Amino acid sequence: MPRAVLVCLATLALGCGGASTSSSANANAPGAHVAPSLASGGEAFASCRSDQLVAGGQCISMEGSSWELTTHMPEGTRVFLVDFFPQGRCTSHDPADTTDDDEWAIEHKALRFWFNQRYVVYEAELDGPTTMHGITHNVTGLSWSWSAVRVR
Repeated sequence: MPRAVLVCLATLALGCGGASTSSSANANAPGAHVAPSLASGGEAFASCRSDQLVAGGQCISMEGSSWELTTHMPEGTRVFLVDFFPQGRCTSHDPADTTDDDEWAIEHKALRFWFNQRYVVYEAELDGPTTMHGITHNVTGLSWSWSAVRVR
């Protein structure tokens, strides 16, 4: 089943805006509910709230979630938590993040989050309700990969 790509520049044909129903093996995952399937079968499309993303046919809420990120930076691997709060606020527990202005947004059905006064931007692809990965870019032009597991 294809994954919903959540990179800011990607244009996705996933509908969002209304409520949906719950019922599946993964429906008990935190912040997830099952989106209605297409009548013709295939990938499930969702009708999600504006603060949710679609992955694996489920609406995934970032608000109130915490994720353990593993970054694969040029200078080595670093692991830290990120907490997502309402109104686009988040907190990075990366020791290199020295500011308290971290933020996140879902723009055009894409997840992005910024740390250190937007010095770095994380572009995310949700693999399912509990995992995601992506690419990070900083203002100097460096980029690196990362992955994350939902811990709350």
